[in-house]
Parts: sequence; C-alpha cells; structure tokens
Amino acid sequence: MREPRIYLDHSATTPLHSEVLDAMMPYLTDQFGNPGSLHQEGRKARKAIERAREEVAAFINAEPREIIFTGSGTEANNLIVRQPLRTEEDSGQVICSAFEHHSVLGAIQGPLPKRPSTEWFLPVSSEGMINRDAVTSALEKKPALISIMLANNEIGTIQPIASIAQECRSRGVWIHSDAVQAAGKIRINVKELQVDALTLSAHKIHGPKGIAVCYVRHSVPIHSLIQGGAQESRRRAGTENVAGIVGFAHACKIAQTVTSDEWARIEQLRNRLESSLLSLIPHSWVNGAGCPRLPHITNIAFKGLEGERIMMALDAVGISVGTGSACSSGSLDPSHVLLAMGQPHSQAHAAIRISLSHMSTEQEINAVVEKMPPLIARLRRE
Repeated sequence: MREPRIYLDHSATTPLHSEVLDAMMPYLTDQFGNPGSLHQEGRKARKAIERAREEVAAFINAEPREIIFTGSGTEANNLIVRQPLRTEEDSGQVICSAFEHHSVLGAIQGPLPKRPSTEWFLPVSSEGMINRDAVTSALEKKPALISIMLANNEIGTIQPIASIAQECRSRGVWIHSDAVQAAGKIRINVKELQVDALTLSAHKIHGPKGIAVCYVRHSVPIHSLIQGGAQESRRRAGTENVAGIVGFAHACKIAQTVTSDEWARIEQLRNRLESSLLSLIPHSWVNGAGCPRLPHITNIAFKGLEGERIMMALDAVGISVGTGSACSSGSLDPSHVLLAMGQPHSQAHAAIRISLSHMSTEQEINAVVEKMPPLIARLRRE
C-alpha cells in the first residue's frame, strides 16, 4: 500500500477546511442570487455578504465599512500600492522593502507613468529584517505611501509594523502592510498596528482560492482599479463571489479558534525539524533563524544544491515543499528575498521552504527527518 503524501507547503496554499466548504455549499447551489438584484434571491445573497463582511472585520478588529472584497491578495495589493502612482496627488511615490511579495514589487514597477527609482526599495538585513534607518531616511522624501509586509512569505520574519506605522503617521505618510502570510498565525489588530491599509487572502487560512480582502481605513480615499460597476461601495467593480466571501468569513472564524498552545505545538515541530536536519545534514543553514518568525515556516538551504532540484526529489518520494513564493514558482531565478538579504546567487538558489499548519503531525516531521538526509547526500553525489 502506497504511503500517504506529506504536504508541507501550507504557505503556498492550504487545504480547504471541510466546515468552510459546508458553509459555501448553499451559495454554490440553491442560494445562487446576484447580490446586486433586488428580488428575494438577491437580497439573501446581499445579506450573506454583509454578514461575512462583519465577521472578517472582527477578525482584524476593523469596521465592516473598511473591508473590500477582491479576487486575490495580488489584486488587493495592487489596489492599494497603485493608488498614488495613478494620481497627481503628493509626490506619487511609493516606498517598499526590497523583499516584498512580487505582487507589491510588480505593482510599483508596472507600466505606469510614475516609476520609482531604486532608492525607493528599502534594504533589509542579512537576517531578513527591514532597515529602520533606511525607513526614516526614505520618509524624509515625503512619499505618498510605504508598503512593508507584516511577515515575509519566504522566510517568515516578522517586521515591526506598529513602530514603523507610528513613524509614518507622524510624517503624514500612508502605510500599507501585506499580511497575507501572517494571517491566522499571529494576531492581527489593525488598530494596534496603526496601518492605513492591509491585505489578507482566504486560501492561506484554509479558505477558498479566488477571494481576498483589502482593509482600508475609513478616512483613506480609494479609487477602484476595475471600472464598470458600483460593487464594494464603488471601490471594486464586478459581481461579488458570494460563496467565496462566505467561505472566507468562515475560515476567519475557524482561525480564531486555533489556540496559542496549538501554534506553540506547530512551532516546536518546526524547530525540531530544523535542529534535526541541521545536525544530520552538513553544510546546511536556516535563513532568518535569528529573528522573530512566524511559527510555521522554515527556509532551509543546502550548500551545493538547487532548491528546485531538492523540491522535485522530495516530491518523488511523496513530500511536498516549496522553494519560496508560489507565484514565481515557474521561474528558475534565485529567490529575490534571499538576494535582498545579501546572499550570493549560489546560496539564494540553494533554499527550500517548508511550511506547516495545524494539520501537520509529528509523524510527518519524523518521516521528513528520516528521508531528507540520505536524499540530500544522494543529490550531492550525482
């Protein structure tokens, strides 16, 4: 009998929770109304959306009116980051860290008239933390917006967003944070973080793909990227994904029931995995290990090998891991995150990302510890 596969790429996407699917099913079948319609079917759909909006808002301590549903985290990031680049207000410049998700970097570097120079991409330390002196220096240029992720999606390092936001506020600069990877792993309170905008994505917390949220502080004006409809209070045109929205809200409710003890268990599994592999496999290291990190991610590198090769070898023996951001997995370029941390191409190529969830078990970790050392040794001999 074939052994069950071990899935350890939860930072790329998570399995849909069975209770989330149950919550979605009525809106995929008999409750099919368009929420923009005034008849009974439409009113039921509208009521479901507004109830979900309240539940998602509660998840991050926001107001329901501050929640905008979008089709993906990428769209949500673009909605915010491209705002100043599309207007003539202020300087129109946007600052971000050099190791943001590609959806932020791409939004800034995209085909728009106001392209920033390289000085608007903030350096990070060799451990994967934002350079605070660089933030202060950049803010003196009076940008329109600064975007720094709450936790890095490849190495898991948690950034001091609240203190950066306080500095931004003192200078009248808007701040946005991509919290897609952090959601459900650490508590998110937008009032404590003091951010003006923040993004979340359902499929990272055992919700459905194709639905995300952009939180925008009620005092911040926002203009829709997509034209042709008045949905989401004219901030995001297009018929709403009712089933996805309901599923997202239910995933948020479930995420709130995962206790701190459970995340401590996951972190212990992650730490044991790291210590075991480092002790059994020579010339290996963990990126970002010396900094505050999300409890479920390890980015571990093996000298002399390429992450893609390791990933495919593990896949062949029934273990699914990643090499960084799933959105760029089709590229064989080295990780831009690790390059931003100052690593040479050979090191930046050598890493894989292993990410757990509350579904991960001790037996799975034991299996990885058993299989990886001989696999790495074999790859190094070839």
